[in-house]
Amino acid sequence: PAFNVGDKVYLLNSDGSRDGPYLIASVPSTGNYTLCLETGASVRNGDEIKNKSNSTRIEMFTAPSSNGLELPSQEDRTTWPTYENVTNAFGRVIRMGRRGDCVYIHYSGHGTRGTPSSEFSNRSTGDLALVLFSGGKDSGIRYLWGSRLAFSIKAMVDKGLVVTLVLDCCFSATVYRRDDPNVRFHQFDPKIDSMYPLESFRREVDPGDSDQPDRDTSMLPNWLINPDGYAIVVACGPHEIAIERRFNGGPKRGALSYFLLKTLENHDGPELAHRDIYDQVCALFRENQLRHHPILYGNKSQGFFGYASPWSNSTIPILARGDGRLELQAGLAHGISDGDQFALWPLGSVRRDAGSSCDRVCDILEHLARYNVVRELTNNVEGDPFRESFKAQIINRTWKHFDPGILIETKQDETLKFNLELEVENKGTNDLYVYVYNLGPYKQIQNILRGTYEVVTAVNRSAPLKPVFRKKVKTTIPPGMLEKGYRHCEDIIKIFVTSQPTSFDILELSKIGSESSKKKLTIRAGNGDTSCSSDWCALNFYIRTSLQ
Repeated sequence: PAFNVGDKVYLLNSDGSRDGPYLIASVPSTGNYTLCLETGASVRNGDEIKNKSNSTRIEMFTAPSSNGLELPSQEDRTTWPTYENVTNAFGRVIRMGRRGDCVYIHYSGHGTRGTPSSEFSNRSTGDLALVLFSGGKDSGIRYLWGSRLAFSIKAMVDKGLVVTLVLDCCFSATVYRRDDPNVRFHQFDPKIDSMYPLESFRREVDPGDSDQPDRDTSMLPNWLINPDGYAIVVACGPHEIAIERRFNGGPKRGALSYFLLKTLENHDGPELAHRDIYDQVCALFRENQLRHHPILYGNKSQGFFGYASPWSNSTIPILARGDGRLELQAGLAHGISDGDQFALWPLGSVRRDAGSSCDRVCDILEHLARYNVVRELTNNVEGDPFRESFKAQIINRTWKHFDPGILIETKQDETLKFNLELEVENKGTNDLYVYVYNLGPYKQIQNILRGTYEVVTAVNRSAPLKPVFRKKVKTTIPPGMLEKGYRHCEDIIKIFVTSQPTSFDILELSKIGSESSKKKLTIRAGNGDTSCSSDWCALNFYIRTSLQ
């Protein structure tokens, strides 16, 4: 790309880190850019950034929007979004990419879903797929199944690439009976699926294969192979409808694509972590009164183009109300009560380096206090109608069922893909939102769902979704504890169930004493209606994992 004088740029190092920011000081006719600091001090010649900019590779596959799935015969098929073109592009990225390279994949189109077909399929949503063109003479369609997509992303992540995937499409089965051209969903056709029986990746990718030595409890959705290496932003939940609409009198666009671009234009995109961008996009959805809610999976601390900021923090979004009030998007379920007081600090002033021994002791005490607050968070009220609207339990491999609050004994077995299964059944008439956290032996609080939430649809919904959420869980004793002679460890699997989508990012904690334990900040997210839940429940499952 071409640069102009005054543009802010960064230099990407071979290890994936970056230097900067710098400013373009001059653009000689030879194309050798000269850089300077923001103070005007000279730095170095810009050959390096020129070479790096030339290494950027962009592949784009498009189809005319005017004809829907009808492709004109004169269209150059090398630019079609066909199954072969897309998967070949994935292959080129895998072959050519080098450790530290950033990969951005954006899909704006139709999605679909098939029936669950493997033990790791989500029984309440089915198997999800992107709708691509087959590339044949009949200009038909072909499904790119989530497991095939996961296979490609796993290969990228295993090679050390940092991947961002945006899916601006709809997988909602609630639109099976809708005739709305603005809905980004295509009804599943088993005849189309049967035309490609040799798709070996569709049902065989094992989400339990990831090697995650620092995580003693894991729960990976069937699309997530190793969430630490990439992030996925999806336009809506499996029960919602993602639509196209006209913005500011322009052509129809997917709402996620439009507001994502707007967020990146209005903020320093590469400077923001995915969770910050996600909060801004969600605020724009609320401001424009869109009824679907984007979902973020994977590494929320990863920068948008792979550059993770060391000061990335979980945030409490703040909405500016029309009457001038500021409204925190958090409440009782997040440990905030009536009468709580807050201190306001200028942005960035809470950052501090490691201080004295006294500071470190205070940090540990603060960490333990926050951990205990989350562990004790509950609102179980006998006879509460919301609590009666669902049933949550854990099932072991002998099909024994455990209710919350009961100690569950399990044995560590490395040969097993999982040793427990979490099940939440919706018995009510409203959709429920489930959040799953592990409170581990190092006093860490981790989102083991590795997504914003999972939806459990209502029992009276006409769409073919089951009102049950099931996820397989594998618990292990951390290697560090084994090295010290421990033969068992205890975890708490804490689930939150809410009646409206929200975020519990501010509850997360790294391992006690780790450098990444930092104070949490708040950000102003925009204007609009609140999405905080009025009904919620928190439950604890106590698990002791022992050696055989």
